[in-house]
Amino acid sequence: MTLERKDSAFSQQMIMEIKEVGKDTPALRRVYNAIFNSVKEISQHLRYSTGKAFFSHDLVNRLGKKNEFGDEKLDMDVATDNLVRDNLKKSKGVFMCLSEERPYPTQLSKAGEYIVCFDPIDGGSHIESNYTVGTIFGVWPKA
Repeated sequence: MTLERKDSAFSQQMIMEIKEVGKDTPALRRVYNAIFNSVKEISQHLRYSTGKAFFSHDLVNRLGKKNEFGDEKLDMDVATDNLVRDNLKKSKGVFMCLSEERPYPTQLSKAGEYIVCFDPIDGGSHIESNYTVGTIFGVWPKA
């Protein structure tokens, strides 16, 4: 799915926001497409997966390690972090990214024009309680 689809309220909102800031470039649209696809994939995995198809065990498998912020790592955190990073890298519009699981700069494309920070599953430690989770992204120009 891309931002150009006319039947998506989300994609139309993103196009409007990109145009409002006056930075409607092919690279930025590719970055937003990567974000849009990542959110869609994460949502599908959380909604329909028993965990075994996407995550290594159950939906919430505690890895026995802590991330840089002291939160316990879950396999879904690592898997969704990799999913988002792969989508951003494929876009070729992201110079570097950082995330909750990897809070250090990771270069994705030397030609990329944007820096992206993200938390693929914000609130993931509460997912077993069926609480609401979200995905957070920040996108900035490289220069």
